[in-house]
This record gives sequence, structure tokens and C-alpha cells, in this order.
Amino acid sequence: MERTLRTVFFLSSAFLLIQTCPTVAWGQQVPTVKEINIRGNQKVESDAIRQRIQTRVGDPFSPEKIRGDVERLFKMGFFDDVMVEAEELEGGLRLIYAVTEKPSIRSIRIVGAKEIEEKDVRDRIDVAAGTVFDPQALGRNAEKIRAHYEGEGFYVAQVVGRSEKVSDREVDLVFEIEEGAKFYVRDITFVGNKGLSAGTIKGVMATKERFFIWFLRPGVLKRPDLDQDVERIKALYLDRGYLQVKVAEPEIQIDKAANRLDIMFRIEEGLRFRTGTVSVQGSTIFTPEELVASLKLPREEFFGRDVLRKDLLALSEKYSELGYVFADVVPVTRVRADESVVDVNFEITEGIKAYVERIEIRGNTKTRDGVIRRHLELAEGDVYNGKLLREARTALSRLGYFESVDVKSSQGSAPEQLVLGIDVKEKPTGRLGVGGGFSTSGGAIGTVFLTEDNLFGLGKRIRLAAQLGTISSGLNLRYDDPFFLDSDYSFSLAAFDRTSDFDDFTEERRGAEIGFGRRFFKYNFVSIGYLYEVVDISDVSPTASSLIRNEQGTSSTSSINLGLVRDTRDNPSNPTRGYRVSLNNEWAGGPLGADNDFYKIILDARYHFPIFEDQEIIGSIRGRGGFVETYGDTDQVPLQERFFLGGPTNFRGSGFRKLSPRDPVTGERVGGNQFYLFTTEVGFPIFKEFIDLRGAVFFDAAQTMGQDEAINFDPEYAFGFGLGLVTPFGPVRVDLGYNPDPRADNDNFVIHFNLGRVF
Repeated sequence: MERTLRTVFFLSSAFLLIQTCPTVAWGQQVPTVKEINIRGNQKVESDAIRQRIQTRVGDPFSPEKIRGDVERLFKMGFFDDVMVEAEELEGGLRLIYAVTEKPSIRSIRIVGAKEIEEKDVRDRIDVAAGTVFDPQALGRNAEKIRAHYEGEGFYVAQVVGRSEKVSDREVDLVFEIEEGAKFYVRDITFVGNKGLSAGTIKGVMATKERFFIWFLRPGVLKRPDLDQDVERIKALYLDRGYLQVKVAEPEIQIDKAANRLDIMFRIEEGLRFRTGTVSVQGSTIFTPEELVASLKLPREEFFGRDVLRKDLLALSEKYSELGYVFADVVPVTRVRADESVVDVNFEITEGIKAYVERIEIRGNTKTRDGVIRRHLELAEGDVYNGKLLREARTALSRLGYFESVDVKSSQGSAPEQLVLGIDVKEKPTGRLGVGGGFSTSGGAIGTVFLTEDNLFGLGKRIRLAAQLGTISSGLNLRYDDPFFLDSDYSFSLAAFDRTSDFDDFTEERRGAEIGFGRRFFKYNFVSIGYLYEVVDISDVSPTASSLIRNEQGTSSTSSINLGLVRDTRDNPSNPTRGYRVSLNNEWAGGPLGADNDFYKIILDARYHFPIFEDQEIIGSIRGRGGFVETYGDTDQVPLQERFFLGGPTNFRGSGFRKLSPRDPVTGERVGGNQFYLFTTEVGFPIFKEFIDLRGAVFFDAAQTMGQDEAINFDPEYAFGFGLGLVTPFGPVRVDLGYNPDPRADNDNFVIHFNLGRVF
């Protein structure tokens, strides 16, 4: 009302001025605007005000136009008041736009933020110090802060915003917070779910009930997650064939006394639709029968949206493998509601066959183009193949040189020509390890290592490691070239010097090895290597086992190792799916010379799989076993070639080398001629929103047997819990193993700790 009265008053004054002006008589021509001035603005630029004023110098005086100018200036939100004055000039009028600016914000204070950091609260505020104060900003930002608290589980938090006048030109904003208690999800229930169990539905939800081990599943309710859970539940039902499902907004019951929340979802499932006829139309390269036979949907009793998506992708990929990357596959569904049946017809437009015109590699500042091209099975001029590109992306990701690998295609010089873009983002491949390990039974060990996995950008690897511990110390140097002399063969060279001080003897091993290998059929690798090693057994205790005393002195080993590996894992360092199977055969002595004659065979198989489709909970199974036998002039297996289990890398239910056959006289561990190990583990994320922490539960079973012992399958068992964390100092792993029936002097509980550093 005040703004309108003032505007009208000054416009009326202008009319009086026009009427009484000696040079302008009533009824004559309307006066002209000769000058426009801005007055009263301190922070808002005059040019910014002029841009909102439509009245221009030279225009006829127009009260309606000026009234519009006033409205537009108010809409800028910077002014408490706007007045227009008119003064007589020779030949016209001077208009003065007088503004009264709103006060500016001097500072913003947050009072009462304790459980949530003040910085996080400030990030939700959409005004800043130095800007113009808008009273509506107080309520708006108080609500945003409250909503943030609610999203973090503080469901009774209250936020009040107020302004404190500092001067006529400045105010302070204050947001007072009463956080209240943090609420946790106690119970999630469903009403109307008949076809799907509550557990199945909860499995797809981001909102979880609080677990009794609170740090594994804290049960904090976040409103955005809850809103998305409604869509997740709908998607689950649609994937199971419930095409008429309805999920109401969740109902939240707050128990203030217990600081708990109960959530209820009301579901109307509707009928479950079955799969009807599945057909293919438009295919000339493949027969319709061939395509339908490759689909999963015809074999499903009930229609599922996720199965439809997978079949659609499978058809597209089938065509892309033959170069038809432009093939368009459209699923057309016909719902027979009266029969609860869905018919599907895949309409295919095959398009033209595409060829690779050019391959562009981008983002590699260190890695040579040739290193990347080695892993591409497509070359310029080849028919486009989507499967080979996907495999190339996986192979490049497995190298460990890149943070990300992206393969894109774009139009070339002709419709059938494509340009393939390989975009990589490199990461540091040098690693400086300053870490160590500890077990309650095996003592401590420290390691310093320097590794470069991509030497000079050529894909070669070199590693130097020094080890110092209560039992073992040593120095190792290794060089690997996966494409020796730019061929398909690999080359490796290594030298080592290690000393181990055991209870009854000291073992020093010095040697070198050289090896060659070749990959074939993508996932298979065969290798052959030669090892020469000198072992010195000294400081043998007089009370040691005769099997150890007989080994005192220096002996040499000359051996050939033949290895075969098949590795389909998606990421060797952190696999989520795939398997690795290796078979190693070592033959020592005989025509190769040296002192020791034996042969050793070890089989190792590992399998990784996601337990759920989100690939966050990963299962791993490992089986390993082997034996060593002597021949020729060697009567007993050399001490250094026998099998000792126990430790963080194999059997976690005992300390280092404490799972072994014993001398029947002295009770000392003397190593086995044969062994087997079985381990299974389930890994899962913990606090994934905040840190890269993973937990694991595991079960291990292992047994070692002496030379004259038969395999009797009487293993030691252990199960336990582990934590792994990626820190600035590198990955840390802690395992707690429990052996319910330890043999001899083994402990029930064993702790293993490992630390490394990566840069």
C-alpha cells in the first residue's frame, strides 16, 4: 500500500507540474523526457537499474510506462522503496528514480550445530554475506537446513531464522538449531505384498533397518533414499511381471521416546502377467527362429521387464558383433489384460554394416599408443565388432594404468565408416610401499618396496623390495616385460636374497630366475622358467628334528617351471567376478644338475562372483593343493621345498608356518609333502557413503601331510571377520581368525595385520 501511494503521489505531482509549467499548457503536446537520473543506490549499479527502466530519453512522458518501471525495479528484489520524481527542464522533464536499497547481509551465524558440521549446514544456505537481504530467505533457508537434518536422521530438529539489525544498511542473519535426538529405522513393514516376501522387497531398498551391529548397518533414514525406494519397489514388481502394481507413499511413525522410526509401505500388487508369444520381425541376417532361440524371455513363465531389457541388449549386441552397430531393435508389447498375458514382438531394422575408419587414442600422456593398441583386436579397415570393443575396454582396465577407460564411436567420412575413440585417464603407476604386517603368532614384519608398473610408458614393470622382520628379511628385484621385443611373448628376470631365522635353524636363500611366456585365446597364459638357487641351512639347534639336522649345510637347486594360467577376472587387484586357475609344474635336478632332485605340482583355483546384482557384496571361493616328491639321489624333500601353511595369505586360523606335520620325537614342525587349502569369503561395504571400508567374513580349512601320510581329510578349521580400508598410507587389512579346535600349541584366536602405501 505504501509503495502504491508513493508512486501515485509522485506521478500526480508530475501531472501538476505539467499543468502549471509556463511552457506547457493543458491540452498542448505532452512534454518530452530530457534526462533520467538514478539516486539512492549504493550497491546496485546504476546501469543495472537503467536496464530495467523502459522509459528512455526522448520519449513522451507516460505515467503508465513509469508505473511499469517501478514494478520492474521492485521485482529485482534489491529495494525497499522506489519513488519517481519529475522536474522541469528547458524543453521537457528530468525524471529521478530514487531507490531505497534493502540492507545487505554482514554475516551469517549458525547456532546449535553439533552433530552435523557447521560447514555442511552452511552448504545448504543459498545466500551469502555481502548480498542484499531478502526477508523471505530466512524461512526458505531455515526449511532447507531442517530438511537436511531430517535427511540425516534428526526427525525432530527445529530451525529458526532471524535477522539482527546492525545499522540502517546492514543486518546479521542467525539460524538457531535445536537438533534433538537422531532417529533410526526400527522396522520396515509392508501391507498387501502377497507375491513377494518382505525380505525380497527389502533387498532392493536403500533404506535399511538398524542392525544390532550398528556400524555394519546404522539404519539412518535419508529422505531422498526413501523416495527412491518407492520407485525401486515398483521396478522390482514390474521385473517380476506385476504390471499393475501401485506403491503408495511410505507412512512414517515416529517413536520419540525410543528415538526410532517405523516405516510402512502399502502395496497393491495386481495380477501377475505371464509371457505370451515372443516373435522377431525384420531380420534377414539371422532367421527369426535363431534369434528367438537366443532369448531368455520365451523360457520364462512370467513376463519380466528386466528380462525384456536383457533380451533387447542381447539382440543389439548380436548384430553389433557382425558390424551392424546401427541396427535398431524395438520391443512392441501387446498386453492381453483379460488373460494376464503379454506378447512381445521385436521389430528389427538392421541398417548398414559399419567399418572402422580410424582409431583415435586420447588422454594418454605417458602410456605409448602402441601399448594401448596391443590390447585392441580391431584395426583400421576392420568390420566393427561391439564384442571385441567391450573386451578391449576390459583388458585396458585390467592393466592398472588408467583410472577410467571409455570407448566411443562417432561418424566417419561416410555413413558406413566409424571413428573409434579410446579415451583414457591415466593414474600414477609408481608405488612406494612403506608398510608391514603383524600376527599374534608370527611376529612383525616391515617392507619397503618401489614398483613402477608402466616403466617409461612402455608397459614394462620393475619392482625392488626390501623386507625386515622378526623372522624374515631380504631383498628382491624383478623385471617383467609382457611384450618382449614388441612380440606376443613375455619376458621376466628376477634375483633374490632372503634370510629367515626360525626357532631351530636359519635359512638363507639366494638365486635368480628367468622366464618366458605367451598369452593365447585371450584368457590363457603359458610360461616356462628356469631357476637357480643356493640354500644355506645353518645355526641348527642340537635338539632340532633329525629331518632338519640332515639338511644342515649348503645345497643348490636347478629347476624348470612350466605354468598354465586361465584368468577371466574383471579386475585382478579387486575382482568382482570371474575366475583364475593356475597349474605349476616344477622339475629340479636330473639333467639340469645341482644337488636337489624333486618335482612339485601345485593347482590353485579362485572364483569371484557378485552375490547381488549391485556388485557390492562379493563372494570368493578358493581351492589350492599340491605335492612334492623326490627322485634320483635325493632321499628326502629339501626343507625349503616343503609346505608350511598359516598366515594372512592362506590359513588364517594359525600363525605363520604353524600348520605343518610334526616330528614324532621332538614335536617340531618339519613341513609337509602334500597339502590342500579351501577358503571362502564374503566381502561387503561398510559406511560406503563416507569411506572406502570393506568388511569380510571368511571360513578356512587346510591340512598338510608328511611324506608317508595318506590324505585323510582331517583339516583344521577357522572362521573369522576382516576389515579392509584404503587410507592415504595405502590399503590396510586386519583379520581376526578363530580356530575352534587348534592342534598342539596353536591359539584359538589369531590376529593378522597388513599395511601398505601407494602413491
